Amino acid sequence: MPLYAQPRRPPKCRASSALSDIISLCIPLQNINLKAPLANMYYADTPPYFLLAAGLFISITSGLAFSAVLKGSVGDWYAKKSTRSISKLRGFDLQLPFLGICLGSCVFLASGMSIFGFPTKIAYAMASPLILLSALLVWTQLRKNLAALESGNTRAFELDGF
Repeated sequence: MPLYAQPRRPPKCRASSALSDIISLCIPLQNINLKAPLANMYYADTPPYFLLAAGLFISITSGLAFSAVLKGSVGDWYAKKSTRSISKLRGFDLQLPFLGICLGSCVFLASGMSIFGFPTKIAYAMASPLILLSALLVWTQLRKNLAALESGNTRAFELDGF
């Protein structure tokens, strides 16, 4: 052992080697196929962002048309007090915007599910019954409200009564 001081080498960094040991234990690098994950990934144009926006646009514009037709027809009925206008509300003038709302909602919901990883067929298979059931419930409630309005029971529409 020499009596003079030898220059000391800095100690080997143990943190980086420990980290690489942990990573190599968790993810063996020799078993990773780098081409397989890229084949299943989405690219920028793959998710149906356009359909999501189109479904939302169709729903909003159909909802505005539905609101305008309903307000106009109820206003005409209120001014004339005839039962013919109320029965007209159940016709094609009101059903077309309502179907537009349902179609746009279905496309919007299914596209949103597709963006989050659901296959397209499964997304539409899940969205269609939800929208159909909701549409039937809303249409039934609308018919009951129109019948109550026609019979003269406007107290059902007052929100201050609670």
